[in-house]
Amino acid sequence: MNILRNHWYHFGILFFATLSFFMLFGGSKACSEIQIILCASLMALPIHQYEEYAFPGGGPLGINRAVYGEKTLYRHYPGNWNSIMIVNLSAYIFYLLATVFPEALWLGIATMLFNLIQLLEHGIVINLKLKTWYNPGQATSVFLLAPISVYYFYFICSTSRVSASDWLYGMLMLIFMVICTVILPVQTLKKKDSPYEIPQQQIEQFEKVCRFASIHKENKKA
Repeated sequence: MNILRNHWYHFGILFFATLSFFMLFGGSKACSEIQIILCASLMALPIHQYEEYAFPGGGPLGINRAVYGEKTLYRHYPGNWNSIMIVNLSAYIFYLLATVFPEALWLGIATMLFNLIQLLEHGIVINLKLKTWYNPGQATSVFLLAPISVYYFYFICSTSRVSASDWLYGMLMLIFMVICTVILPVQTLKKKDSPYEIPQQQIEQFEKVCRFASIHKENKKA
């Protein structure tokens, strides 16, 4: 379990590479156009997570400090290294289901709205709280997750495939997805004395990113 806990985001890159080769060597021909869009979203997920946890890394500190507002125990509370793994890996379930069942538009809508939540979280909320112009996960939210989602919505609307019930079920599915992949893992596993501390490397990378992207630093230079 320790191997998975410490390297799940590296395994995600292997998943991305495998799926890339599949799509490159014939997989795209076997997929419908809407399925290709959903597959692109699935492929963007591990890249987004890699930006958060590997390069530049430090993402979980930003979430604990900015999103949850924890100022002292942010190294292991409320999110800890164990719940963080579960949060991120559980998201694959919904993205895979949406890709395998592309005609269930409500599934696709839910995952694409989840993508846009990442844009809101990384592009606005975390930056405002940390007083930075960048945080780990923001680049992929802006340049991958958001454009893919916008194109998906354009596609299903322009082809008249989507109904009012699809939007309704999609939003309800989004709520269910957030509960299953974020709220339940974090809230049920949070402990102020949790032994699953976020590694020192994540802390160092987070501090480097904050120094690099600090708005106060820019204002001071100006």
